[in-house]
Amino acid sequence: MWVSAFFGMATIYAEATMAQKYKHIGEDNSVTGGPVYYIVGAFKGKFGKILASLFAIFIILALGFMGNAVQSNSIADAFNTAFGIKPLITGIILAVIAFCVFLGGISRITRVTETIVPIMALFYIIGALIVILVNYKNIPLAFQEIFVGAFAPQSIAGGVVGATIQKAMSKGVARGLFSNEAGMGSTPHAHAVAKVNHPSEQGFVAMMGVFIDTFVILNLTALVIITTRSVTPDGSVIGTALTQA
Repeated sequence: MWVSAFFGMATIYAEATMAQKYKHIGEDNSVTGGPVYYIVGAFKGKFGKILASLFAIFIILALGFMGNAVQSNSIADAFNTAFGIKPLITGIILAVIAFCVFLGGISRITRVTETIVPIMALFYIIGALIVILVNYKNIPLAFQEIFVGAFAPQSIAGGVVGATIQKAMSKGVARGLFSNEAGMGSTPHAHAVAKVNHPSEQGFVAMMGVFIDTFVILNLTALVIITTRSVTPDGSVIGTALTQA
């Protein structure tokens, strides 16, 4: 996750900067932008239009169906584990809330996210720090396991070195990308509508987003899990249930 976030900060800087550079301002001052716009701007002619069209189709599939399915499943799983609420009920409530937010367009989405996300992150960070501090004696052991797992996986996994490292890299990159979305082309749509004096300013804001998300929040999650010794030997508890445990 650290590796993917380190390079992801560079990727998302480029995405956000180009989204600002190639954004389109309509007659009513409405702003639209994103990869479709800067792909067409970078690759002139038919080739650029084909690439942009393919991106538009794939991003609708990735975020409109697959991504939302995973996120809503995680939320439903969390409520089911904590309160015994059936996933179907959580799914319906989520759909209604999302519908009400999306109905208000980009302005309502902005208002909701800029209100909820900072509060959500603050509570999560404080909660994670409390758990880690309670288990402070295991902090050195946690970092030892992280580095041993990365560079000498056979010591703890007993598997083939190459295969274990490959699995760690693929899982780490997948988790990192799924959390910060650097390079996926999903966040530039939001970065395009920001008001800045220079495109690179939004690039730096985007980089900070990846840093906070991956280097801070994801690390806290990992430390919570490892310092509390919550990983089961058989790997039966995974995902949201593992963090809750």
